[in-house]
Amino acid sequence: MPRLFVLDAMGLAYRAYYAFIRRPLVNSRGENTSAIFGLANTALKIRREEQPEYWALAWDGPGPTFRHERYADYKATRKPMPADLLAQIPALEDLAHALGLPVLEVPGVEADDVMATLATAGERAGYEVALVTSDKDMLPLVTDRVRLLSPSTREDYEWVGRAEVVEKWGVPPEQVRDVLALMGDTSDNVPGVPGVGEKTAVELIREFGSIDALYARLADVKREAVRSRLAAHREQAYLSRELVTVKTDLDLPWAIGDLRCGPIRRDALLAFAEHHEIARLKRVAEEVGVADDEAGVAPPGRSPERRGTAAETPAPGVRLAAPVPAARPPAPPPLSAPSAAPALATPPPLPATAPPAFASSPPAASAPGLVVQETLDLWSSQAATEEARKEQEALEERLHQVLARSLHGLAILPVADGPEARRSGPVGLALAARDGTACYLPLRHEAGPNLVASRAREWVAHALADPATPKVGVDLKAGLHALARLGWPLSGLEFDLHIGSFLCDPMRDHSLDGLARDFLGVTLPPLSPAAARGKARVPLAALPVRDVAEAACQRAAALFPLAEFLRAQIESREQGSLYRGIEHPLIDVLFEMERASACGASCSSWRERRSTSRAAPRSRSSCSRSWASSRAGGRPRVRSRHAPTCSRSWAVRIRFRRSCSSTARSPSSSPRTSTLCPPPPTPRTAASARRTSRRAQPPGDWPRATPTSRTSRSARRRAATSAAPSSPRPAGCWWAPTTRRSSCASWRTSRAIPSSSRRS
Repeated sequence: MPRLFVLDAMGLAYRAYYAFIRRPLVNSRGENTSAIFGLANTALKIRREEQPEYWALAWDGPGPTFRHERYADYKATRKPMPADLLAQIPALEDLAHALGLPVLEVPGVEADDVMATLATAGERAGYEVALVTSDKDMLPLVTDRVRLLSPSTREDYEWVGRAEVVEKWGVPPEQVRDVLALMGDTSDNVPGVPGVGEKTAVELIREFGSIDALYARLADVKREAVRSRLAAHREQAYLSRELVTVKTDLDLPWAIGDLRCGPIRRDALLAFAEHHEIARLKRVAEEVGVADDEAGVAPPGRSPERRGTAAETPAPGVRLAAPVPAARPPAPPPLSAPSAAPALATPPPLPATAPPAFASSPPAASAPGLVVQETLDLWSSQAATEEARKEQEALEERLHQVLARSLHGLAILPVADGPEARRSGPVGLALAARDGTACYLPLRHEAGPNLVASRAREWVAHALADPATPKVGVDLKAGLHALARLGWPLSGLEFDLHIGSFLCDPMRDHSLDGLARDFLGVTLPPLSPAAARGKARVPLAALPVRDVAEAACQRAAALFPLAEFLRAQIESREQGSLYRGIEHPLIDVLFEMERASACGASCSSWRERRSTSRAAPRSRSSCSRSWASSRAGGRPRVRSRHAPTCSRSWAVRIRFRRSCSSTARSPSSSPRTSTLCPPPPTPRTAASARRTSRRAQPPGDWPRATPTSRTSRSARRRAATSAAPSSPRPAGCWWAPTTRRSSCASWRTSRAIPSSSRRS
């Protein structure tokens, strides 16, 4: 018996798109390919495992359907198709052409009606029909010869026959239509009967058989509330049944014999796989299929008259797939200054002292592509011999040009060596307008020239603090710390590329170089040259200003195009409220916490100092700890060298080990101090004593105690009512903690224990 498979194009595309919504599949140009991959995976699996003799891909035709004419709000609540999914529609048609899959479309007709008409005609002609869809409106079509093939959450699919419909819905397939009419469909905005859900609708149809019989015997409905709702919405119930009924008697302009499964076009599939960078399709094209010339099919670009098979000739009203692009499109323009004349006009005269009114400057026309416009050669070979005054004037002029064009946005890029920016400030600052105009402000270069003019610094501080100027950057929290060292507050934060990239794909390379490579297809120049083997890298402050300026300007000019790419992806995934409501406000919150928190700021600076110079192992006397409590089970206060005072409100449990007459050694392994540790402090309450006694004691003379920062309410009550509560006493440095890290989570406490006193 011949078999016919009809695929629901948009249903499969939507399903694949949202299946990868958390980690979408993208190529090197940043194009989403999730729907392409999903449809290709389903079609190839069906072709390989089911080997259909006939198959087709049904699309929704353009224009309103009879359902829109019958009910104006039909599908009115559906959101617009995501932009990155809409961009894949032409590619899906190209894929169908390469796989030999006819694309069927009738203007003003939905794909469900095309599939239903083909299923009914195929069943009458003796075909075994499979409808590849998950739409429940197709369930009434299920018969002994018509089944649904529903893709599951895995790479498998599920066959749905009469038995599966009865098992899931409780009614046979021919009664599912009436159930859907009573309960309605929120996805298509089918109203149904208000207050009647799936369970009630199934019970009513199972009892009465159909909507007609239900309203003929409406008085027999037992529940008064349901009976009154049915009576009040009688016309709405019949309208809903009309909307959920698929057409099976359309006059289609082709026959099932025109839908024969053709061979895979190897050349077209190879070109398609290379263009969209889908390795799986490339392997399929190399292993299976025949060349276009061997198949009698003209390669993409030839006229339809030269195509050799009759199936490739479009029938009236049938839209076949568009040709596959034969070559990959050219890469975006390089990040370099154009050879044409500068696009910037002569800037207005500079004011005497006051900063310019940047918000009142006319907006500049956006330049197409990603181009750093007119990067002035301020530090040429002749600049070294000019006077410092002329260098500052040229730098001020360039800065004023960028700030005057920053009405619609300003990209900021602090330039520093790793944690150097937070400690001593950035080496320089790169600024770029939305149209690509960029400049570099040297601040701490050893050879100079640096920006020393107070007037220019006031301009920069005014622009950075202006909340009306939207600003984008990479890791804006680190930028806030870097600019805070210069006394420049930053306001008007609009978009952080680091956070946006993480929302789109947590496994992606979130660096500026990785984002430019993935989305723009370009390689950004490094700020400093790679160090030779065995030699240390040259610090940025020691490099010539010109070398750093060229690279910094090109990197800053890439921020706005990348921000547009990421912003579009976030909105298409409906994550805009997540970014604007949670992620973006946290930038300022975390920045203020890190600045104000004594423990966080001190520990961070201590880690940075420790990373540059490794300190000698400390003895136990180098860290003073006082476990003081205002009441039994109170909060411990920890005093250490790197954190003046930090209070922990959550429960902290630290194990201690007794050290007997241990000797702390210096790095030269020479004896330095000798400390005798007394026994552990007495537990505060009976409850804590019982907990301590139940703990397994290690062998030898190494008893362990576990002070806790909180006890239960009953333990505190018993301690308060005891006759002579013990007064808390400080523990000093009597016990060496054996945990890997202390409560501040930044000091390796294992270094507080001399190696000579550790037990294996």
